[in-house]
Amino acid sequence: MNCFIKSLIALHLLSLPVGSALAATNDTAPNVLVTIKPIHSLVSRMMKGIAEPVLLMKGNQSLHHYNLRPSERRSISQASLIFWVGPELEAFLPRLLSGNNIKAKTVSLIDSKDIVKLNVQERHEEEDHHAHQIDPHIWLSSRNAIALTREIANQLINVDPEHKKQYEKNRETLIDEISSLSTHIKTQLKNSSAPYITFHNAIQYFENEFKLNNIASIQTNTEASPSAHHISDVIRRIRENNISCLFYNQPEQPNLITSLQHQTRAKAYAIDPAGFNVQAGEQAWFEIMQNVASNLSACLNK
Repeated sequence: MNCFIKSLIALHLLSLPVGSALAATNDTAPNVLVTIKPIHSLVSRMMKGIAEPVLLMKGNQSLHHYNLRPSERRSISQASLIFWVGPELEAFLPRLLSGNNIKAKTVSLIDSKDIVKLNVQERHEEEDHHAHQIDPHIWLSSRNAIALTREIANQLINVDPEHKKQYEKNRETLIDEISSLSTHIKTQLKNSSAPYITFHNAIQYFENEFKLNNIASIQTNTEASPSAHHISDVIRRIRENNISCLFYNQPEQPNLITSLQHQTRAKAYAIDPAGFNVQAGEQAWFEIMQNVASNLSACLNK
């Protein structure tokens, strides 16, 4: 684990009241369900010392087309408060959340106040135009993470006013730690201006915050394979810009990335913006952000 993350954990534990380092479930607290690891991490920190939220999506499947197990469906029906990003990410959820057996209050965090939203442009070859939609990977920005923290705190206080002071204290501690990590990553990536290419760009919020230089994505439409013309254009860009870094998202390396390595001098590196290889819990968001920064800098800083 990165030394900076270890320091954050140590400082966080020292700041807790005696006995609260191990979260105790409070019978009066809401039964909170969170869809994905990075958001679950922020909610866990907000509920520290009060109760532990349930993580819904534990497997390494696509966040867009996740196949729920029966136990996960039961968790949805038993929750009193559900945090999810929104239909732009968990596309399988709207139909389930509108079911008659769902009694929970649902909070679509992509609609939170002060969230900065970026558009994804997906090129449709046959129509020669661009379709605009919101990029749902909103957690990959410290500014957005702070906005999410405030929204999560407000929602928890609304349904559980008895623990208002604890939620407020947790909120301020978490915001401070998010800001500290952002400062640390800015220093780490200050010399990472080299151009690079991603397979599918899920980290543009991260790139915007830390001023990185992604010049192209191989897969511009998640529902279709890239055309031969587009792949040829990517190869041209790799050669013209002396690209040495190709990044792909976990959990596995796409065949196209392997092919491009063979055709060029570029090397492939994995990034994990969803935290597939990160342990769920309070530190997951911090580890996701730090791991993305470290894996980018491993190539870009050479």
